[in-house]
Amino acid sequence: IIFEYAGTITYFRNLSHNIQQCKQTIRNGCRVNVTSGPFQISSHNTPALDFLTVESGGILNVGTSQISSDSAYANTGVTIQDNARLILANTNGLYDGTIYPVFRSTGNMNYFLGANSTVEYNTATYARVTGINIGIATLPQHKYGILEINHVGPAGTWVSPTYLPSFTNAVFIRTRLVMTAGEFNLADAAGSPASAGRYVYIENPSPSALLRTGGYIRSEVRDHSGRIVWTINNTTGTYLIPWGVSSTQYIPLTYNLSSGSVGTVSFSTYRTPATNLPWPPGVTNLASHIGLSPDNRIATVDRFWRMANTGTAPVLNLTFNYVSSEMPGIPYNLPTQMRAHAYNSTANNWMAPLPGQTASAYQVIVPAAGGNTHWAISSLAAPLPVEWLSINAYRADSHIQIEWATASEKDCDYYTVFRSGASGMFEPIGTVKAAGNSSDELQYFFKDLNPVSGSAYYKIKQTDFNGDFSWSDMVFVNDKISLTEMQAWINESSDVLMVRLPEAGGVLTVMDALGRTLLTKAVMESLVEVPVHKAGQILFLKYEILNKMEVVKVRY
Repeated sequence: IIFEYAGTITYFRNLSHNIQQCKQTIRNGCRVNVTSGPFQISSHNTPALDFLTVESGGILNVGTSQISSDSAYANTGVTIQDNARLILANTNGLYDGTIYPVFRSTGNMNYFLGANSTVEYNTATYARVTGINIGIATLPQHKYGILEINHVGPAGTWVSPTYLPSFTNAVFIRTRLVMTAGEFNLADAAGSPASAGRYVYIENPSPSALLRTGGYIRSEVRDHSGRIVWTINNTTGTYLIPWGVSSTQYIPLTYNLSSGSVGTVSFSTYRTPATNLPWPPGVTNLASHIGLSPDNRIATVDRFWRMANTGTAPVLNLTFNYVSSEMPGIPYNLPTQMRAHAYNSTANNWMAPLPGQTASAYQVIVPAAGGNTHWAISSLAAPLPVEWLSINAYRADSHIQIEWATASEKDCDYYTVFRSGASGMFEPIGTVKAAGNSSDELQYFFKDLNPVSGSAYYKIKQTDFNGDFSWSDMVFVNDKISLTEMQAWINESSDVLMVRLPEAGGVLTVMDALGRTLLTKAVMESLVEVPVHKAGQILFLKYEILNKMEVVKVRY
């Protein structure tokens, strides 16, 4: 049976006929619309894939119907050739090893999808994009050549990848994903679910392997499991990820690779509430070094992005988009003041914004972004912190050597070294010029050539070009022998600080992060309750007995 009319043929089956011992072909220029099915095909004892063939230029629109075997014999099969199109509206997808999708599994139904064939999901309600690694669908021929999402259902409905056989190993696309209309929801859920997102794999490294004329892809899973996984390698060009939240909230990501290799890139993003919680897996903080409490949430866009790659030394530019409702509040809500920050997973801090960024209404462009994984956007009025990596002080011959390191700097003018001796008052003893702007780890050194006798405390004040400043932690140097095994913890039942000392009979001093003494008491027992009730602060506990001393830092 050959369908070769140059136009549209309406196929209506009243279930009274059987198709046996013949093959069917839909030729170039012919479109077959199935209005009543299933579209039945023959079977045979010998496996074959040509009992139904849609040739190049042919179109088979099965609608909500199915393609099924007459089951007279053990095997049947379908071929969708290159440049042919199969259109479906079946909410159960193409094939999943059951009797419900377009390809019914009965009769050992097999199929072949050409690398340039198109399977179009033209659905009007919730529907599932099926995949491979289930039933007979285990070969490259079962992967989509071109997958087109043309969802015409009302707002609040979507097409989503299957979870069979797993969330992360089902939907593979050899040539191209085309977004024509509607929502392709990688979580099969509204809002921002905590987990259970699905992966969609694109194997073609060309930037044209993901095209959009309409619609959007919704990621929005809080563990970043709703992913587009794209094998790009060293193919340069501009890649567009058409992220969106709704038909009126389109937030594409542009990924422009100019050199190097990114290998395989996993793209995902999700919106947060105003608290910016939860943080992405692997991110431990959103800390603020300019005094915002409890962290930088009031100055940060309510969205995180993830771009994990397996390559080396990529040179790329990024363009982030977000929507106005994700902006922080006044005074951190000026779009031109927003900058993107990458997270340093080794140092567990947010790096200073890379130089050269430009920002406009709800968009930030980042040149030379490198291969960083996690990204956030915050206001320049309150950039994500430039973390202090370390500070140390020790005696070296006749002087005290003070050393500190920073992970990155932005507009940093100079550092001032402060010292406190027996008086307890911190005084400046010298300055060191800062690098200004840097995204690299930097080491600094200062010699205190006139140290005080006995114990001394040191801390560093960092000052920006505009006069803003931040403080390092406090460290100490002493002439006394260190104690060991001094411990401190919070008593959950009474919400006070408990301190266990290695021996009784000494003096315990409690200081705040600025070195101010909060409490001094003689200790006659090894377990001490410290009556300091202001939670959320950093304390230093100093214990002295005879010629021995120990200091510990506690976040209370």
